[in-house]
Amino acid sequence: MSDKSEEQGAAESLSEETHYIFAGVYVLLTFTAFSLNSLVLVTFISDRSLRTLSNKLILSMAVGDWLHAVLAYPFGIVTNVSKDWRSNNAVCLWYAFITTFLSFGVMLHHATFAIERAAVIRYSIASDTVERKLRFVIIGLWMFALLWSTFPLAGWSAYAPEGAGLLCSIRWQSSDPGNIAFIAFIFFFFFFVKAKRGSVTRILLFQVNSVLKSLL
Repeated sequence: MSDKSEEQGAAESLSEETHYIFAGVYVLLTFTAFSLNSLVLVTFISDRSLRTLSNKLILSMAVGDWLHAVLAYPFGIVTNVSKDWRSNNAVCLWYAFITTFLSFGVMLHHATFAIERAAVIRYSIASDTVERKLRFVIIGLWMFALLWSTFPLAGWSAYAPEGAGLLCSIRWQSSDPGNIAFIAFIFFFFFFVKAKRGSVTRILLFQVNSVLKSLL
């Protein structure tokens, strides 16, 4: 109950100009994400030489960002112009779910891309060997992101207006033990593990660089 009252108080303190500023930010995000990622998709479609399985990680990330511009950001524009997510709970739930799902998926893709490149460079694993598995890896990444973004809809944590009510997201500020546990798992799987993978990748690439320097 206290969580909800704090959110409502924060939302009421915002000025009309602040909502319009954030609506403008959403307009900019929508335009840039849609136009730039559309350019990437058109490039992949028009140039057959780019359609390698390895590049499909990049293509999958571009699709995720493009869907963000189509399925999420426009709702941010409308609700900030109307100045309240709470007027339509279904819109809030949709925005929070699709944003969480796509964001988790793209984050996992970045980590996987680094690992894939390190595997090819550091261990001299044949590119075609890695590529044969990437199709299933990409599907697995999106399914894992879908699983964790669905939990708040199923009752583990929740989606709600965040902070000042400028957007909807996971209920980060709740003191409920279930919410705290969910956020802890989110940080572990999507931040800590990703950072750990990135550190391993940097170590591998440093070793490759050292070997190359010794040979020159």
